[in-house]
Amino acid sequence: MFETQLNRLVKIHIPLTMAAIVLVSTIYHYLTTPIPASTPLATLFIYDILAALFVIPLLYHCLKVMGTAQGLLFFFTVSFFVGCLEALWVFLGKLGILGDAYDYSGGGVWFFGVPFYIAVGWFIWAYVFYFLARQLFPQASSLKVACLCGLMALCIDIWMDPSVVNSSLVTHSPNVWNWAQTTAPKIFTVPLYNFIGWFLSVATVVYVYEISWARIKTISQTDSHPFRWVFLRLIVGWIIFVVVGKVIQISLNLLLPNLNLWTLGLNGGGSMTALTMALLVVLPALIAACLVIAVQRAIRNKASRKDIWLVLGFVAPLGIDLQMAYALQLAFPGASLVYLIVFPTLLPLGMLLVYLIRPA
Repeated sequence: MFETQLNRLVKIHIPLTMAAIVLVSTIYHYLTTPIPASTPLATLFIYDILAALFVIPLLYHCLKVMGTAQGLLFFFTVSFFVGCLEALWVFLGKLGILGDAYDYSGGGVWFFGVPFYIAVGWFIWAYVFYFLARQLFPQASSLKVACLCGLMALCIDIWMDPSVVNSSLVTHSPNVWNWAQTTAPKIFTVPLYNFIGWFLSVATVVYVYEISWARIKTISQTDSHPFRWVFLRLIVGWIIFVVVGKVIQISLNLLLPNLNLWTLGLNGGGSMTALTMALLVVLPALIAACLVIAVQRAIRNKASRKDIWLVLGFVAPLGIDLQMAYALQLAFPGASLVYLIVFPTLLPLGMLLVYLIRPA
C-alpha cells in the first residue's frame, strides 16, 4: 500500500503539480511581460534547452543510483525548494522589501517569478555535491554532508556569480541576471549575502531531504501518515531558511553598509603573468582528466558506465561558466579573477577526481 502511494505521488501528483505551476507561471509572465519585438523567439528558450541537456544525464544517473522513486523525490525537492525560494526573493525585490534585489533578464519557460531553467538548474549542483559527499564520506552525519555540499556550492558561486553579472562586458549581451545597486555590502561586485545564501540553500535542501524523503520508508513504519509528516518537515525547513536568510540579509545591510571588499579589477590595464597563464590551464586539465578516467572506468567495469553521465552532466555547465569567466580574465589581464576561479573549484573537481580514481 505504501509503495503504491509513493509511486503515485512521485510519478503522477508531484509532476502534474509542477507542470501546472510552470504552465500558469509561463502564461502569466507573457501576459504581463510582452516579448520585445527585437528578441528572436528561439533565443528565449536557449537556456531551457541547455538546462535540459545538463539535467537529463544527471537525472539518469540519479535514478540509477537512488532508484526511480528516491531519485525523482530528490529532483523535485531541490527544484521546488530552491525554485520557490528564488521566486520569493525576486518577488520581494520587486516590492522593494528585499534590499539586495535581483532579477532575471529573460527565459522561455517560467516557474513562478524565475525562469524554469533556474529552478531545475539547482539540481545540477545539489545532486553532484550530494552524491560525491555521500560516496566519499558514507558514515558522515546528515549535518556534515549538508555543510560539505553547501561549501562546494559556495566554491562554484564565489566566481560564477561575479562572472555572470559582468559577462556583458565581453559578450555585449544582457546578463542572465542583474543585481540592483544598493548599499548592501559587496564582495567581487556581488552582495555578500548572495554567497551566504548559496551555502545555506544547498546545505538546507540537502539536510531537509536527508531528514524527510531519504527516511520515508522508516517514517512510514512508525507513522500512519508518513507523507503528511514529510511535507511538514519540508515546509518548516523552507520557512526557517527564509527567516534566517532574511535576518542575515538585514543584519549585513545594517552592520556593513556600502562595504566593498574586492572589485575584481575589471577596469582594463595590467598584463598576463606566467602564473596567470599557468592557472588558466589547471581546471581544463582536471576536467579532461575526469572525462578520460570516467571513460576508462566504463571500459573496465560495466557498472561504472553510468558515471560518464555524472561527469558530463557536471563538467558541461561548469565548462560554460568557466568559458565566461575566462573570457573576462583574458579581456582584463590585470584582473585577479583567475585566482578566485581556480582555488575554490579545486574542491568539487578534486572530490570528483578522487571518486573516479577509487576502485570501482
